[in-house]
Amino acid sequence: MNSLFCCPVCGEALAADKQEYCCANGHRFDRAAKGYVNLLPANRKHSAEPGDDPESLRARRAFLQTGHYRPLADALCTAAGQYCGAAPAALDCCCGEGYYTRLLAQTLWEQKPGARLAAFDISRQGVKMACSRSDPTEYAVASVFHIPAAAERFDLAVLCFAPFCGSELARVLKPGGVLLGVIPGARHLFAMKNVLYREPYENDEQGFDCGAFTLHDTVRIRDRIRLSQPELANLFRMTPYFCRCEEDAKQRLLALPELDTEIDFVIRVLRKN
Repeated sequence: MNSLFCCPVCGEALAADKQEYCCANGHRFDRAAKGYVNLLPANRKHSAEPGDDPESLRARRAFLQTGHYRPLADALCTAAGQYCGAAPAALDCCCGEGYYTRLLAQTLWEQKPGARLAAFDISRQGVKMACSRSDPTEYAVASVFHIPAAAERFDLAVLCFAPFCGSELARVLKPGGVLLGVIPGARHLFAMKNVLYREPYENDEQGFDCGAFTLHDTVRIRDRIRLSQPELANLFRMTPYFCRCEEDAKQRLLALPELDTEIDFVIRVLRKN
């Protein structure tokens, strides 16, 4: 099978079988027992285990399984189906533990016969949680700043709450290809921030500033959710506030029996020029 990924060493196409990925120049990459491949060269890791830690990933999986963020997932899948043509090649960038990837895959395979999907994350633990041998999605450990894919390989790319590298995303998308970029809206989790900070601030909705793309549409998803303490703890653990807040602020939040808060998401639909 020809992979949607390419060799991270020389850029040549990769052929994949059950045991390994290899290119015409003889570079070989073993498939892990769960089916993913590590395409992150050691000189681009910058730490022993880059990306989200296992505790954060487990908290994310537990929280997302409650369905509180399902309105975002549904809107993202609707947009993917709308902006993909027949038999698209799609890429989920920074897929984490795979919640959105699985729903995206289901949508594409149901609506777009012949669709193919690849997903990657810099966190090996995240990719390990996301994939399985029975899943036809291709999973890899890789960086969004050095995507192991050929130029103009994909019709669609998805980027949820992750660093934006416009030059790389533009490189791997075909002309006219679409990027679905998800950022938190201005009022996202404002009630949580009101507990954590003396002067809570609204999120900056600016993002995805790159001359290679034109803004085609903006989709906003707003709702309110009521969180039990276990749900609140898991949500907090997966946010950047967990690492930024003082200990006393953490304790104030985690002492609450429940929390009612806004959720506010923005999907930018960007088309490659």
